[in-house]
Amino acid sequence: MAKPEIRKFLTVSSAYLPRTVYDRLQNHPEQQFAGDYGVILYAPDSFSKADGTRWPRPVERLLLHARRKLDCSYVLFDVDGVELDGFPLPEKEN
Repeated sequence: MAKPEIRKFLTVSSAYLPRTVYDRLQNHPEQQFAGDYGVILYAPDSFSKADGTRWPRPVERLLLHARRKLDCSYVLFDVDGVELDGFPLPEKEN
């Protein structure tokens, strides 16, 4: 029997997602796992202009950090998540 693959994810504050991005994700649940309290996004090895989904640069930077530095496959943007050193929160949108 094959050994199951186990992946890990990083939990951070949902405040890292600009409101416009969060709203877009809530309207397209096929692109990610979304719920009332957060969103889980896949953390790829890299981004290119050919990718179908373009994230704001700070979100891409956080996803790449999770994959490359912490070996996480996913990032959970959770309302109770923490802020990370070196990753400032985006400016609040009006």
